Amino acid sequence: MNAEQFFATLAMNSYNQGYATGVTNVGLTVGPATIIAESSGLLLHPITNQPLDKPTGFYAVAYRLTQAVGDLAAGVAMR
Repeated sequence: MNAEQFFATLAMNSYNQGYATGVTNVGLTVGPATIIAESSGLLLHPITNQPLDKPTGFYAVAYRLTQAVGDLAAGVAMR
């Protein structure tokens, strides 16, 4: 799989995660990438502690590469 296909796979993975799946995916490995953060766990209302991503229609996943992919070296965080 080339780098372009790999990044398309990560994009599809983050798209299919969705909001409040009931399990945390932090630490989950997708090929040579590990999920290091999800917006639902980071964007919280300061008083209610409820996720702010769902009401705004936003969801994101950050990955860290465990090995080089294309021009990106291992250890690079992708957000």
